[in-house]
Amino acid sequence: MLNSGLNSSRKEFTRGNIRGEYREQRQYERPGVSIRVSLACGISYEGTRYDRFAGSWLLVAGCWAQLLHLFLLLLRLVPGPWSLVKLHTSSAPPDHPVTHL
Repeated sequence: MLNSGLNSSRKEFTRGNIRGEYREQRQYERPGVSIRVSLACGISYEGTRYDRFAGSWLLVAGCWAQLLHLFLLLLRLVPGPWSLVKLHTSSAPPDHPVTHL
């Protein structure tokens, strides 16, 4: 026979701006009737206004860097005078006419 009843526990911790929480629930009854176990864990960061401001600017800068990188990759695929940049880094053999431009 299993234990019956609901056992619940909750633990919290705080380290600087980081807050964590751990919850646990247990319920055991007769075999085949009801067994319930649930766990939950959460971590949150509570920053100051400066932290959130700096984080948002880093996010925006990262997005722009990704867009610039994508643009440069697409630019290398399109033929034109700007494609000469990729010729110096291409893996063409030395006697290939493309490398002698």
